[in-house]
Amino acid sequence: MLKNTIIYTIGTMLPKLIVFIMLPIYMKYLSPEEYGLVQTINALVSVLSIFYLTSLRTSVTRSYIDYENDDEKQGFILSVFLFLIAFSTLLSWVLLNLEVFITPYLFNNIPSDPYFGYMILLSFLSVFPTIPLTLLRIKEQPVKYVTFNAVETILIVILTIYLLIEKNMGAVGSLQAIIYARFLMGIFYIIYLFKFTRLKFRECKLVYITSSLALAIPLIPHFLAGWINSVGDRVLIERYLNLFELGIYSIGSQFNIGLMMLVTSFNMAYSPKFFKLLKKNQLKQNYYSKIFETVVLALLILSLFGLILIPFFINNFGGESYKSSYLFVWFLFGGTIWHLGYILSVSSLIYYKKMKNVAIITVITAISNIILNLLFIPLIGITGAAIAAYIAYFFEFYFVKRYANHYTKEHFKVEGKMLYIAQILLLANLAFVWLLNNYLTVIITIIIIAFVLFKKYGKQVLFKETNSYKL
Repeated sequence: MLKNTIIYTIGTMLPKLIVFIMLPIYMKYLSPEEYGLVQTINALVSVLSIFYLTSLRTSVTRSYIDYENDDEKQGFILSVFLFLIAFSTLLSWVLLNLEVFITPYLFNNIPSDPYFGYMILLSFLSVFPTIPLTLLRIKEQPVKYVTFNAVETILIVILTIYLLIEKNMGAVGSLQAIIYARFLMGIFYIIYLFKFTRLKFRECKLVYITSSLALAIPLIPHFLAGWINSVGDRVLIERYLNLFELGIYSIGSQFNIGLMMLVTSFNMAYSPKFFKLLKKNQLKQNYYSKIFETVVLALLILSLFGLILIPFFINNFGGESYKSSYLFVWFLFGGTIWHLGYILSVSSLIYYKKMKNVAIITVITAISNIILNLLFIPLIGITGAAIAAYIAYFFEFYFVKRYANHYTKEHFKVEGKMLYIAQILLLANLAFVWLLNNYLTVIITIIIIAFVLFKKYGKQVLFKETNSYKL
């Protein structure tokens, strides 16, 4: 289980990690306006893919185990895949024919030609890996899963470098690189799936499709809420500000994506052990609190390090066009720390199968995020978008924590004291840097926290307590 978790983590992180590594190339060959444009198109593709029913991957994972013989499994997978392609083709045709009506509400600073067409094509291509990659996870073939992701990532990198550096095609080249790579991978995904199903069309049944849709469609609001909390602010920035501000915000957000990946990776490793300990009634308050506090402080250290490195990175790789104040990233990092608290709290609700109410909380949080963005962006620009995300993630943590404690109070309670301390330290350092333009207090804070971590928690959590709860 641990081995597979690590492999899947690498596969999930690789595309985002490559994007982060390629930032110097993007910043050299794309202007802030072009970079902001590319990131906005990618953000819109991510939300459109939800309407393209990529949420079927969740229902396929659940429904696959209901079928026992190979014919049923092959018929089920082929039925869902063919439906998904047919539905996506129809939806793409409808959207392309409605371009003249959609673009005035969708774009403000971005030309509809060719970017609307690119957005639809990328959304359509996003459906091809949905079923094949889900099938690889069901069959517990993590190496193939990572290989497919790695090949696509390498193709995107090679094509991006060629179209940006050799052809100097700017934002158009950056998006075309993704289109070509996903088109080539789409062919491989079709071949893999047809090989698995052996094209047993006679085994296809309408019930396979309807049962999968019954599970997938209710998830759409949940995925939409997640999209709003993660990248929805970029769409609003494009409408209310300009592409330069959007580009600066997109660059800052890339640093936060790196931090968010660490939180996601921790959750993938933490959840299985948490569930096992809770099931065996071995999860006690002392152990849970130490894990919670240690991880929060560790993430705070990484956040503070990141805040020191951002100006260095921009000055050395960004050039004059990317010079700006990136203090808004502090609020994005703070939001990620709140999200860590949410992750540590929501595991309890997942264990008790209370995800319906979690989805309600997530949707309410997303709505509040939109309202805050609409209020703050016109007033204080991209900093307002970062503050809106910060507040929304706090609400998400706070209400899920209270709800989770209702079910776990006999075993332990989620105590947010260390999380609040971490936020105070983060915001206090932000104030000092803003007022004094000096990072000395940040360095001192890092040293103090590192010492506290090692002295008070490090040895106990890593050696004594872990040995007491072996699985």
